[in-house]
Amino acid sequence: MATKMKFSNMEDFIIGNSLKKRPLMLDRKKNRHSIFRNSKISPTLGILAFETAKVMSRLVSLHKSLSDTEHSKLLKEIVKLEGVSYLISKDEDYLLKLACMEKMEDLDRAGIVVARLGKRCSNPDLKNFERIYSDMKLGLFDLNNFSAASKEAQKTMGKLERFVSDTSELYSSLESLLEMEASERKIMQWKNNVNLAPKINYDLFEAKISWQRQKVRHLRQVSLWGQTFNKTVRLMAGGICIVYARLRVAFSPYIVKPTRHMRYASDSNLDSLCINKMENGGRRFVSKSGPIPSGQNNVGFGGFKLIHQAGPSTIGGSGLTLRLAKVVLTVDKYMKSRSSISDSGREDLYHMLPTSLKRLVKSKLKKFTTKELEQSGDDSLTEGWKEGLNRILGWLAPMAQDTIKWHMERNVEKQNFDPRAKVLLLQTLFFADREKSEVAIAEVLVGLSCICKYETLH
Repeated sequence: MATKMKFSNMEDFIIGNSLKKRPLMLDRKKNRHSIFRNSKISPTLGILAFETAKVMSRLVSLHKSLSDTEHSKLLKEIVKLEGVSYLISKDEDYLLKLACMEKMEDLDRAGIVVARLGKRCSNPDLKNFERIYSDMKLGLFDLNNFSAASKEAQKTMGKLERFVSDTSELYSSLESLLEMEASERKIMQWKNNVNLAPKINYDLFEAKISWQRQKVRHLRQVSLWGQTFNKTVRLMAGGICIVYARLRVAFSPYIVKPTRHMRYASDSNLDSLCINKMENGGRRFVSKSGPIPSGQNNVGFGGFKLIHQAGPSTIGGSGLTLRLAKVVLTVDKYMKSRSSISDSGREDLYHMLPTSLKRLVKSKLKKFTTKELEQSGDDSLTEGWKEGLNRILGWLAPMAQDTIKWHMERNVEKQNFDPRAKVLLLQTLFFADREKSEVAIAEVLVGLSCICKYETLH
């Protein structure tokens, strides 16, 4: 039985577990302070604070997505959505495996960043976070200590969220300060040219920019900007363990626990050990506790396989996800608008369509001739079309909206510090069957075209 240890905080527990096999830790209570004492002062994050805050916000977002409320929403609502069931799969087990894989890969991405930050730490143990991450996935220490309901876990996640908030405020405050300093330079030029100088309350402006500089200095101290690499990596490591512990509880049927000898196994053996295959209507799904390791001594990080679950018969596999989402949202906008679509708008919409969808729309439009539309004087015809289009758009448009939102939330060029739960890829058009999707979109486009022609003729 392992010796029981009492750590002052969760971060110390993580590091302690990673060292439990080392001779230096035989007398843990005696050696603990010497092991965790920094050999030199750890540098602060500085400008790296903003990229770190983005990763930290994703970690907080992932934790929130695993709350009882959000997980219940996934089980009872998301996997049962009409669009998801029709275009992707009615097999809820398959959909939950997709959700599990996406969350695990999000956690792995956060872990990779923490490992990179760890290389900048002065503490030699924090430099080897990838070893700690691998030990966690191998089950080499007790995850019960990281229960999401524990006060220590709530305290850790609260710290992460506060740092994200403070760093986000620092980012916006720095942007404001840059604008004010640009204005300050213009004011100085105006001062030197009396004839061009507008009427400005210089004292008030100086007071505002002085206050803004003080605010930035304060935020640099309390945000991630002023935190050491040691402190930041310890805190994020705690958050990662908390999220992983919750993942194992929420998605226990879909996470295969690796065996301890896997650390020393070859990559080819790891594939056979970690992968659990599922055949579902021709689909092949891969489920495992994490991505396939990239090296012999590392089971924590590796290749990301979620996007490869979308075969060539899906929208994502065809590379049309964003394109078709924009088509659907454009049609939805015209349906909700009281004004009819213009000729240029109709032409722009047509050019957005892939070749296969253009052919499908043309073949369907041949069934509705202009003569038939002229002879029909019953408004109930257009009302029937509108009702049918709204019914399809009722489940298709939300998937298109979630597609755009998913990409915006994961835009690497955007400073996104929003810690709220994110949209899952299974809620988008990415895994949708291309043939079914194009048929539905074609129905909407043909209906919109007929409505516009009918209203023009009458």
